[in-house]
Amino acid sequence: MIDFRIWILRHREHKKSENNELYKQKYIGTTYLFWKITQAHRPGVTLEERNTNLGTLSNRVHRGIDLFKYAAILIPANLNNSHWVWFLVHPETRSIHAYDGFHHSLRRYFQMLLNWLQVEATKEGCTYSFLRAEWTFVDEKGPLQTNAIDCGIFLLKGIEYACDDLPLIFGDKPEEEVLNFQGLGDAGYAKEEELLSKAIEASIAAYWDMFARDREIMQGVLDT
Repeated sequence: MIDFRIWILRHREHKKSENNELYKQKYIGTTYLFWKITQAHRPGVTLEERNTNLGTLSNRVHRGIDLFKYAAILIPANLNNSHWVWFLVHPETRSIHAYDGFHHSLRRYFQMLLNWLQVEATKEGCTYSFLRAEWTFVDEKGPLQTNAIDCGIFLLKGIEYACDDLPLIFGDKPEEEVLNFQGLGDAGYAKEEELLSKAIEASIAAYWDMFARDREIMQGVLDT
């Protein structure tokens, strides 16, 4: 469900750049990206294996894409299959900003993300000058999550606001920030649900179209 909503946001970013040639697009990664980055840093993985794995990730997911030309790189992340957080990478300012609804520090992922960015910077065609010592990491204090179930909403709304260059402040009173951040009550949730439903329907339709084409091809092979 998270990836479906991210797909909608990625599509919207693409449309923004189509409609305004001066707009500098943001890149939104899928949840697969952060998982693969952390997998490349598992205990026991050698330096050579790590760089090979990160290089494979770069070539498969971002072939022909120079991430450093984007205004920002937004990375959704699932921690231990139990909690959603996200990272905002600014190539221009050489900074990584971490957002956790519980306000826990995510600095332990700084070096992992730098290793991945360094591999991306060495990709053929990339002209970005990557100097590791120039990068900084900031644990941001956005709206505070007050329960154990809304981390996905915090993630999606945070990325959406970042795409629209809006500050992560959602009310004049601190106690209202969480309520507003969660989509302005039932109406906000209904809107999110509608968008997700449309994305799911489109994905299912595309799958069945692909399945039908494959079936026609196989039937043709059998007939001959």
